[in-house]
Amino acid sequence: MAQASSYIRTGFKFHKHALLITLVSILLLFAAAVAVFESQLSQSVTSELKSTLSTAGDQINLQVQENIDNYRHDLRFLHATPPVSGLPRALENNGIDPFDSATAQQWKTRLESTFAAFLHSNSEYDQLRIISADERAMELVRVDRVDGKIEVVPPEHLQSKRNSEYAQRSAKLAPGEIYMSRISLNREFGKLDFPYRPMLRLSLPIFDDNGGRFGFLIVNINARKLLDSIKNVPEEPNYLILTDSDGYFLVTPNNDHQYSRDLAREYKWETVFKHNSTLADHFTQVGFTEDDSENYYVLTRKILVTGDVESGFLFANLMAPETYVHSIEMQRRTTVYAFLCSITAIMLIVLSFFNRSARKSQQLADERAQSAAIVSASQDAIISVSVTGEVMSWNYAAESLLELSAQSAIGNSLIELSVFDDVELGDIFEKLSDKNTQLNAETQIDTKEGSQRYLALSFSSISNDDGEVKGIAIIARNVTNERIADEKIKQANAELEEKVAVRTVELQKASRVKSAFISNISHEMRTPLNGIIGTLNLVKREPLTDNQQRYIEMTEVSVNTLSTLVNDVLDLSKIEAGKLDLDFKSFNPINLIESLCGSMAVKAQEKGLEFVIDVSRLDCVSMVSDPHRFSQIMTNLVNNAIKFTEKGYIKVSAYTQQTDSGSVILHCAIEDSGTGIAKENQHKLFSAFSQEDSSIASKHGGTGLGLSICRQLVTLLNGDVRFESEKNKGSTFYFSISSDLKQM
Repeated sequence: MAQASSYIRTGFKFHKHALLITLVSILLLFAAAVAVFESQLSQSVTSELKSTLSTAGDQINLQVQENIDNYRHDLRFLHATPPVSGLPRALENNGIDPFDSATAQQWKTRLESTFAAFLHSNSEYDQLRIISADERAMELVRVDRVDGKIEVVPPEHLQSKRNSEYAQRSAKLAPGEIYMSRISLNREFGKLDFPYRPMLRLSLPIFDDNGGRFGFLIVNINARKLLDSIKNVPEEPNYLILTDSDGYFLVTPNNDHQYSRDLAREYKWETVFKHNSTLADHFTQVGFTEDDSENYYVLTRKILVTGDVESGFLFANLMAPETYVHSIEMQRRTTVYAFLCSITAIMLIVLSFFNRSARKSQQLADERAQSAAIVSASQDAIISVSVTGEVMSWNYAAESLLELSAQSAIGNSLIELSVFDDVELGDIFEKLSDKNTQLNAETQIDTKEGSQRYLALSFSSISNDDGEVKGIAIIARNVTNERIADEKIKQANAELEEKVAVRTVELQKASRVKSAFISNISHEMRTPLNGIIGTLNLVKREPLTDNQQRYIEMTEVSVNTLSTLVNDVLDLSKIEAGKLDLDFKSFNPINLIESLCGSMAVKAQEKGLEFVIDVSRLDCVSMVSDPHRFSQIMTNLVNNAIKFTEKGYIKVSAYTQQTDSGSVILHCAIEDSGTGIAKENQHKLFSAFSQEDSSIASKHGGTGLGLSICRQLVTLLNGDVRFESEKNKGSTFYFSISSDLKQM
């Protein structure tokens, strides 16, 4: 016993020393890794930064070269047009071109048209000119872009350019040789043009048929688009400073230094920045000459634009703040140190595993005891079986519910016990043994008293930590009371459905009888009404006194009101009976709406109301629907708006919408500034024989059928109707109808 105890103490000391050696080794490796990392961090970040800036520089150079190639191609294209060669021929032959008898003025006009069309199609170009090659260097043809418009400069405004550098250089070009100027701000009559426009000029000489120098074609290109495109190439916080061959600024984030050759010649690269150190070829560190607080890493890329070795290039200086480089280094330190700390933490976790395993074993034992107590006290039968179906546990609820003791069940096959005869236990066990899942079933058993007991069964796999199925858990719940209640509910529902079906048949029969009655009585009422209307028309032709005329008019108003009511009742009965015929045909919605509103606008103006029609967004001139029913809907809604508006306006607007399915939808809106509808009464509006309240009928008249008919007509026309209203502020009714484009 003492020897065993000694072995344990010796093993403990060995593990203690091994743990100490492991910790020291980890610390040494940590320190070595930090040293190697810190020694290579700055060089690695700087190298990646140089690669990033170099990629941006290559992209800038590519964009510049592509644009310059395009400019040269455009210049040669213009130079090859017939008017460029025709004008020298005409001027050499007393103003008449011997080839096609065109005058010099005609060639100039053709040149102006060609230049104007080119400027219209190419927004980067601001000016195209033909300049003579004599001492005066006089502009012969000039077309400008001024405030976005193309203007041909008249002869009296043409200028002499003999003092300009580009004119002097262009006058010496060899045939086919292209001159390209520096990028500088545009000048007119010797003064800078405002707003400032960075201008790039390309020229190509023009020779007559005898080889004599006639002049040159020159294009002025607004370089702002090119400069803006390359300025956005570097990703923030890096940025671009573009200078010309002499170091004057073209692109810079400092507006005071922008276009310094023309605006502030004291600002150049050499005067603004000072060189601190050289890191590699064309890769340096610089700082401001007047401020040492911020330094930059700079990759300088030389961009060749012409063959002039002295001035035919630009410098693209790609700037990266030193603080940005330091932030990258700090991010990498954070990442690496976090990784090392994580490794250390993992090692500590591994070392603490042995201590935790003992405590976990005790906790596992406690949990098993707790689980066993829960299973024993459960009111549901809980059974566990092996993957072969052998019963391994059988709780107290299983003994009571299945009327079989645990001693008789444990160790036997659940299938042979025949407790769930109508459940295919073999198939269920086979399915659950292959994968970790859950299955449900229902069964019924006979009790010893002779009654039936309904059970809900739940089968689930019992798996170990590796996911391997070791057994199957079965939970059986007594659902006899629930099953009896369900049967009673189903029986009650069946009886209720039967009563509803009988009542529905009765209501349908009553509805058909009502519709037939209304239809018949409406037709019977129309006959005497037509007689009264005809008699009134005959009486109106006779000489009448003023009182008689007034009585006739009162009678005519009442007859028209009654006729409208009969028509509404007849329409409603036809709709409800499904016998309303629709006459679909093509019509012009604009003409129809304007015609309807024109007739109703008179009534609105009699009340002193403003009547507005807006069909500006109605793009459809023909659609297929029922124009008569559309007119009925529109007339009803507009008349309602006029009826309920005492002052203000009536506005009718319409527009069309084409859907992806190939149909066109006509949307209409009728807006008024009338009495409006209270929110609590809005639900009544589309019900038959219903109005907002009883005072409406006494004050304004009406039966409450109009809106109900409108809603059903809109539905028949494949549309929808809705409204928005606020009491004492007005209402807006919206409706739409649809038409298939294939029918149009």
